[in-house]
Amino acid sequence: MSSLSSALIDSLARRWWFFLVVVLLFFSPAYTTQPFNPADTPQLVIEVLAHALAFSVPVLFPLFKLIPVILVVGLVLLPARTARLFYAWAGINLIVVAIFQDMAVTQTYGFAILVGNLIVYGLVGLLWIHAAFGPDAAKFKLSRTLPWWRYWVILPALLAFWYPVSVVGTVPAPSFAPVGLLANEAGLTFCMMLPVYLALLTLGYPNVDRTVLRVSGFIGIITGLLNVFEFFLIPIYGPWMGTLHLPLLLISVYAFGLSLRK
Repeated sequence: MSSLSSALIDSLARRWWFFLVVVLLFFSPAYTTQPFNPADTPQLVIEVLAHALAFSVPVLFPLFKLIPVILVVGLVLLPARTARLFYAWAGINLIVVAIFQDMAVTQTYGFAILVGNLIVYGLVGLLWIHAAFGPDAAKFKLSRTLPWWRYWVILPALLAFWYPVSVVGTVPAPSFAPVGLLANEAGLTFCMMLPVYLALLTLGYPNVDRTVLRVSGFIGIITGLLNVFEFFLIPIYGPWMGTLHLPLLLISVYAFGLSLRK
């Protein structure tokens, strides 16, 4: 049954109209308990992401940083026992993010949900969990014989995972305090964790689930483009936030390209 469903999902993810549907889902109308003008969507997104429910329990931040580190160590030392756990945790992590990063109680709009983000990111998480039970997950391991240039993903993935940022005045600025590696909110954000998980898949390519690589890469590209343009163009964010979203865009483009290779 798992092989059959994997084949069906892979076939679906090869259709051009599937990616068009994904893009359209991104722009599903948001839900708010207060009256909302669709023209104010950019401001709504800013308020929801700034007050996301995912950030309301800081005690969980280290947990969502520590588990990925443990899994990376496991992939290096015990790949056969860790591969399925890696896919499963990535899926769980992304589903938690899809729900709680895209919901917030805001001052302007009341309780709000970014419906498009929740649907698309939730589907990505489900895809990773499904892959954990598929045949390709068992074959996944980090390669130790790659051409040197394929390791380029490590530095941008580390930058995303570290998420070295502090607010100086009102503008985010670089802050490479080591504590950020395990104690900030990056583990509960889609834009910082997806490039980490995709980078690991590219280091195991071609022994990976190509459908996960393709779909996640495509969604990462769309999200990366939207965020990079937004953060570089809106002065209140400053260029550093745009820079921190470049790993998502660059690694997603690379992952999507690898998934299309024969």
